[in-house]
Amino acid sequence: IDSAILGALISSCDFIYITTDEDGFPLLRAIDGSHATGIIDPITNMLKEGYAVLEFDDSGMPVTEAHFMVGETVIYQRGRIISTVKNNAPYPLLVPIINRPDAVRPFGHSRISRACMSIVGSAVRTAKRSEISAEFYSYPQRYILGMDEDAEKMDKYRVYAELINTYGYDVKDGSEYFDTVNFYDNKEIRVPLDPAYSVHENANRYFARYEKLKRTKAAALEQAEESRQALLHLKSIEASFETANSEDDLIMIAQELRNTGYIRKTPSKKGQKVRSASKPMHFVSSDGYDIYVGKNNLQNDELTLKTGKGNDWWFHSKTYPGSHVLLITGKQDPMEIPDTTFNEAGRIAAHFSSGRDQEKLEIDYTLVKHIKKPQGSVPGYVIYHTNYSMTAKTDIKGIKRIEE
Repeated sequence: IDSAILGALISSCDFIYITTDEDGFPLLRAIDGSHATGIIDPITNMLKEGYAVLEFDDSGMPVTEAHFMVGETVIYQRGRIISTVKNNAPYPLLVPIINRPDAVRPFGHSRISRACMSIVGSAVRTAKRSEISAEFYSYPQRYILGMDEDAEKMDKYRVYAELINTYGYDVKDGSEYFDTVNFYDNKEIRVPLDPAYSVHENANRYFARYEKLKRTKAAALEQAEESRQALLHLKSIEASFETANSEDDLIMIAQELRNTGYIRKTPSKKGQKVRSASKPMHFVSSDGYDIYVGKNNLQNDELTLKTGKGNDWWFHSKTYPGSHVLLITGKQDPMEIPDTTFNEAGRIAAHFSSGRDQEKLEIDYTLVKHIKKPQGSVPGYVIYHTNYSMTAKTDIKGIKRIEE
C-alpha cells in the first residue's frame, strides 16, 4: 500500500488489485499507474471497470493481463483467457489510489511539480544515452574500431618488424617478402615487404603501424572506462529516484545532475543557492541505535564524510548502487554493537539499493575512518580497502523508522 501511495504522489494515480494467496487469503498488490487504467465513477472515485498488465516479458511486452469487472476478474495470458475469478464485491477488484482528484482530472494531480517532472525526464534520457555509450565502448576492440582484427594486426606488425631487424640483414631491397622462423612459436612465417621501400624502412613502417594501433587501443579502453564510470554514477542516481518520496528529494537529485553537467543549469540570482528540506531517513534499531540512510548521492557524501565519526559503522551493497547507511555508535565500543543491530543496518542497506527486488544481498560494512573519497570523484563515490561482509535480507519490516 505504501508503494501505491508513493506512486500516486509522484504520478497522480496508482492502483491496488485484490487477489488471493496460495491458501486463499486476500492479498493486496500494487500496480504502477502506467500499467493500468479504467473507467472511473467521479462520485465514488472507484472504477466501474478496469484493466491492468500483471506481468511483462523481458522485451517489455505484456504476458499476463487482467480485466476487472463488477463480480468477476478475467485473467488473460498472451491474449487467451486462462481463468475467471468470481467475487461478491460491489466494485471491480482494481482500486485506484488517487492524489487530489477533481472534476477536470478525475485521476488526480501529481504532487511533484512539472519542473521536477522535467528533471526526472532529463535524468532518464541522460541515463539512457550514457548506457548506450557504455555499451558502445564496453567492447572497444570489436565495436568501435574493428579491433578484434586490428589487435591481431597490431601484434603481427610488431613481430614482422622484430623479425626483419633480426633476420632481414641478407634480404635484398625490393623484395616482396622473405621466409623465416618465428622465434615466438618456432613456426615458419612469411613476412610481407613493400618493394618500394628498403628492408630497414619496412621494419620502421611496421613498428609505426604497431605504435599507432597501440595508441588507438589505449584511447579506446580509456574511453570505455570513462563511460563505465559515468554509467555507474547514473545508475546510483537512478537508485536515488527509487528512494525519493518528496519534491525536496528530487530537488537534491536535480542539483547533483546540474553540478555534474548531466542537465543544463538554470540561471539564478547571484549568490542564490538551491535549498532543499530533504533529510536522510532515520531508523532506530531494536537495541536503540540510530541508523541514517542517504536518499541521494549528495546526502550520501554529507552522511558519510561529515556526519559520520571515525568509529561509526558504514554499510553499502557490495554490487548494487544504493544508499550509504550510517550506524551511529556514540560512545559505545564499535566492536560491542549487538548482532541484531548489525543485521538490521545490513537489511536497510540491502533494501535501499537497486537490488531490493532480490531476497538477499551481500553487504559490505566498515568503520567510517576507513572510508576515503578520491579527489575530484563524483558525489556518492567512495573507496575502502578494509571491510567486513554479510548477507542481508532486503525486507525491512519491523525496523522502526522515525518520521522527521
